[in-house]
Amino acid sequence: RGVAWKKALYKASRKRAHTDHNGVLVWTTSRVQQGWSASVSGGCAGVLRRVYWSQSPCGSEQEAELAAARVALQAEFPQIFASLAAVEAATLSKPGKVQAKKKGAAPKWKAQAA
Repeated sequence: RGVAWKKALYKASRKRAHTDHNGVLVWTTSRVQQGWSASVSGGCAGVLRRVYWSQSPCGSEQEAELAAARVALQAEFPQIFASLAAVEAATLSKPGKVQAKKKGAAPKWKAQAA
């Protein structure tokens, strides 16, 4: 899993708007020629200064929304963006990340021997 850009944008936007309402952000996704594009805007006055778009086509609607959230965080909340970008960079720089084993799954050497 990557950085929770969308969750961070919601949290910062709610704090700025002094509300806990989910409608603080408005998301729009659309199918484009090479994948998906998304935009995010403020659902109430003063939340975001403008509409932010994902910068390039993405493989899914969710990826496009995360990309738009990343752009909005960078512009609207640069300190939060910087700390999350550092976490993302540290995560991506770890070579050979081990995937979690499913509960109850047999080790590979047992599965191959059967």
